[in-house]
Amino acid sequence: MCLLRGTKSKCPCPMCLVSLEELSNLSKTFEVRTSAQAKHALAIYLQKKSEGEPILKALGL
Repeated sequence: MCLLRGTKSKCPCPMCLVSLEELSNLSKTFEVRTSAQAKHALAIYLQKKSEGEPILKALGL
């Protein structure tokens, strides 16, 4: 699944939130991306776009 989003993207893995700089660090455990996170971020964005946009961007959405 890694690099599915392209080698130059900030978070190339669609399953986790690992950054490009730490992608090769196999000794670390990274947070898994969940649909609940995406739904929560979208709900915030729909209420107030200026608050929701940074959250969506951090999740790569």
